Amino acid sequence: MLFLQQSVAPCATGAAHPPLPGTWAVRAGQALSLRPAWAGVLEVARGRVWLTVSGPGGQRPGCDEVLEAGARRVLQPGQHAVLEPWHSPQAAEPVALRWDALAVWQANALADPRPARAAAAADVRQAWQALGQAVAALRAPAAALWQGLVAYGLWRLRHRGTHRGRLAQGVPRVCDGL
Repeated sequence: MLFLQQSVAPCATGAAHPPLPGTWAVRAGQALSLRPAWAGVLEVARGRVWLTVSGPGGQRPGCDEVLEAGARRVLQPGQHAVLEPWHSPQAAEPVALRWDALAVWQANALADPRPARAAAAADVRQAWQALGQAVAALRAPAAALWQGLVAYGLWRLRHRGTHRGRLAQGVPRVCDGL
């Protein structure tokens, strides 16, 4: 469950800037406090926000950041994120934020990508080994096929003249009688 404290009032119907579907609208002078119970991705769908993250794996104290529309940040369980709109004086529309929970394997891969990279490298190694084994397994049949084709070609070259000679003598081929 996502625990949040929001100082956001719902938009009035017919507002000049209605909220985007599936998002929270945060207006100037308001703040959003998130304490996720599971890992997820916070995305800025519209506007700019000032983000402060604290807790395990959070930013260093005093390292806030401003996120533009389209920016995403992964939040882990136990972290605390505080978001406030970062408006220019002429901006009137509210900021829109989206939260998407992550599966455990996605959160683990985003938290520390080294195990995921190691697993991917192991998969690539296994694929190359399998390809090498397939090539080795096909070597003998390919060599036998090549030898057979060469032998057939040599046989055709040797018997090329005799076949024409038989036709000239009137010796029918097997398929001539059909």
